[in-house]
Amino acid sequence: MHRDYQANMPIRLYQFDDYIEVMNAGGLYGEARPKNFPSVNDYRNPLVAEAMRMMKYVNKLNRGVTRVQEMLKDNGNPPAEFDVNTITAFRVNVHATNESDLSKGTSQGTSQTYKTIEERIIEFCKEPRSLAEITEFCGFKDKRKFRERYLNPLLGTQIQMTIPDKPTSRFQKYTNIIYQ
Repeated sequence: MHRDYQANMPIRLYQFDDYIEVMNAGGLYGEARPKNFPSVNDYRNPLVAEAMRMMKYVNKLNRGVTRVQEMLKDNGNPPAEFDVNTITAFRVNVHATNESDLSKGTSQGTSQTYKTIEERIIEFCKEPRSLAEITEFCGFKDKRKFRERYLNPLLGTQIQMTIPDKPTSRFQKYTNIIYQ
């Protein structure tokens, strides 16, 4: 939607141990400048932008950066870094944290192996735990989003409810199936 289709540069996606870098052809466009980004936007490809909005690939026009930053925060990552000073390209770096979903790699200066959030949940639930306890342990604030993204996919295979006939009970806890 934002790329410069007159450039022949492919979209570049580089994955490193501690961050991901994405580069796209075409820098800021029109009224958008490094000093007013991301508050001001302009559309290089307005027909593509409108088509993507109609097909529900994008939520609202001029909401993308805010949505990305919110999702990274919910995931426990630092904010994405946007390099908007390049005239011919747009670069975004997304850095990992110890709370991220890295399944390999080591933290700086140690040999500690990263654990995925799912692995942390399974280990933490050796004893029955409430949603609030699990969410706090994993460093998240929004319990609903956390349950949808991480806990629900584990239900039935790795984690089970202590009161399965009353899934919304305020006394509901979750326990690891393996350690029963």
